[in-house]
Amino acid sequence: MIFGNRLKALREASGLSRKAFAEAMGVSYSTISKYENGERFPDLDLLRKFAMHFDVSADYLLGITPIPSAPGAGGAGHKHHPESTKTDNGDSGFTAIPRPSVLKQLSQTERQTYLELCRESDGPFTDDHSAKNTDEQILSDEVIISLVRFYKMIQRKSTSGDKPHDR
Repeated sequence: MIFGNRLKALREASGLSRKAFAEAMGVSYSTISKYENGERFPDLDLLRKFAMHFDVSADYLLGITPIPSAPGAGGAGHKHHPESTKTDNGDSGFTAIPRPSVLKQLSQTERQTYLELCRESDGPFTDDHSAKNTDEQILSDEVIISLVRFYKMIQRKSTSGDKPHDR
């Protein structure tokens, strides 16, 4: 079920509906639904297409590695799909995969903050589908949402405090 969970998390993190993703991949909505629910598994060509679309390794999609990017991929010899989910800063890999259940409960700006935190190697979310506290306990969705909102609030305060007062 790792494959289905990762595919769904990547699709939702990129803001794609199942229908839009299915159309982009040239398959039906129900096919994507079955992949995400663990009822079916794609052939190698489609698996490769998914990996290229999200700029992750097939090993990552299959659950072989928790690292989204292929070692040394960084763009060299790695053809990107035109609809790649790369961010403005060029970073497309996640250190932690965003939880779909958390994404659904956040506003658009909070989602962006959460995705940024999931990409940080030294951020609060460091393992696949788990954010852990100092006692190595998995954090609940509610705690993650609170952390994201708190971080967003701190971010707003620090940027508003940095604005020049003289114009």
